[in-house]
Amino acid sequence: MNPTTMDIEGIYPRCRMLLGADMWQQIIAGRDLDRRPETFSEVIGSYEQDAHIPEFLPELARLEWSVSQAKERSLTIPAAQEAVTINPTLVLHELQWKNLANEVGSPSAGKPEPGKEYILIWKHPEDGEVQIKAASPEDLLILKMISENIDRKAVAQTGAIPTSAVDAVVDRAIEKGIIIAPPSLIRRDIDSNGASPFAKKNVLVSPSFTLQWHITQVCDLHCKHCYDRGDRSALTLEQALKILDDLDTFCRERRVHGQISFTGGNPLLHPEFLSIYQAAADRGFTLLVLGNP
Repeated sequence: MNPTTMDIEGIYPRCRMLLGADMWQQIIAGRDLDRRPETFSEVIGSYEQDAHIPEFLPELARLEWSVSQAKERSLTIPAAQEAVTINPTLVLHELQWKNLANEVGSPSAGKPEPGKEYILIWKHPEDGEVQIKAASPEDLLILKMISENIDRKAVAQTGAIPTSAVDAVVDRAIEKGIIIAPPSLIRRDIDSNGASPFAKKNVLVSPSFTLQWHITQVCDLHCKHCYDRGDRSALTLEQALKILDDLDTFCRERRVHGQISFTGGNPLLHPEFLSIYQAAADRGFTLLVLGNP
């Protein structure tokens, strides 16, 4: 079904408001915009010498058209998804005006000004709401990583930052819905038919895996209820780093976030505890310490 004049006004509400009713009617009169609404930005561009029309309006029209298309775009996530992918509804615009995303989403924010800016428009995978924002360096980094299949460790090495910092960028992009992560492979092997959406997401599937890690027998207490007073040698730093790498691989293969709970004895008394803790933090694990006060 072709758009009507009212549909055109719905597609370009901010442009119409900035133009005013009279100028709007003057511009759309006699045009074939009801059948070719995407050409509105070109029509506006032909009026670029008109002092009554803001210079940024053609690019604003491009954004409003893109938002209208995003609303109509379906978002289908493959059931067999095996890797992090860019949201298939995501569109990246390169503009010559800044703050135009504000004009579409929050007109009371910063006003348009000349200057190159990238704008992202996408439909969030959880609620289906259309999002629009200026792309940050972090957003562009994650899109480059995923599109070019660049390893997280290579990015960390290039930027001289811990791998955990790169993982945090990935996690924030997933939360925004810019990229989509595959489902966790740690799940209950039961028939989920009839289970509520909440149960399927929060009960039958685990987003994390926790390692309860006994790293030393050394303890500064002598509790009567202690379950293990045996004398065993503590992990060496080399052994600990190998275990951390194995856990990191395990969690990535099963698409979960890793957590470590350090125990003992008193883990704080391990001679290499600080080095082990730092290595675990650098790999992005959530860390807990069960030690003596």
